[in-house]
Amino acid sequence: MAFKKLRRIKIGRLLGGGLCYRLFIICCQTVFFWLLTGKFKLAIGTSLAWNAINMCLYYVYHYFFLRYFKMGAKGKGAVVWLTGLPCSGKTTLAFLVAPAFHNRPGGVDVLDGDDIRKTPLSAGLGFTVEDRRTHLRRVAFIADRMAKRHGVLVFCSFVSPERALREELKETIGAQRFIEIWVDAPLMTCMMRDCKGMYKEATDGNRPGFTGIGAPYEEPTNADVRVCTDNETVGESIDKITAALLSRGF
Repeated sequence: MAFKKLRRIKIGRLLGGGLCYRLFIICCQTVFFWLLTGKFKLAIGTSLAWNAINMCLYYVYHYFFLRYFKMGAKGKGAVVWLTGLPCSGKTTLAFLVAPAFHNRPGGVDVLDGDDIRKTPLSAGLGFTVEDRRTHLRRVAFIADRMAKRHGVLVFCSFVSPERALREELKETIGAQRFIEIWVDAPLMTCMMRDCKGMYKEATDGNRPGFTGIGAPYEEPTNADVRVCTDNETVGESIDKITAALLSRGF
């Protein structure tokens, strides 16, 4: 919830800043036209009309020329797969990195494990080993379609503890369009961050097979990016992931 609240605050600041800037421009233009004509009402009307025309032209240019002619129908899509122990920081990083790519052709989206579990995509699936595999294969299929057909940069935040399954997904999606991000944090650090109480439930025996306690997490051997959230700042981790994506042309 913290990253969603942070994102809303950032959007609010951007909108507020844009509105303040527009009002400032209108006031400056009004004063200019008033000094030029000596008629205050005419100056206000001229300034408002000028800004209305300017904004209309901007949106026409942005939506028709940039989107359909300059940018094209879609961009170069990819699946950015964030893997790591529960509470290692995968979802937080996904939602903080994604806004940097909002203006790219094809756009960007985030598929989070907790959110996907609440959708029909997870219908009929529990938390057995085989159900988890099926769940991840379904998510990878959707992410691959989004990236391949629509050019979306898809951030997928899932524990995905099995190395063999991650390699399977990489082979299915394609090595050029599958970027594995290992969000590394020691088990004790993740347990200290246990905001949802999952590790406590697992240690109490109420979550059998929970990764890190009742089931192993197989660390990646050849991840494209590794961020260590226990000794890096959030900003450093964001910069590492962003730089890796930009270097690949996204």
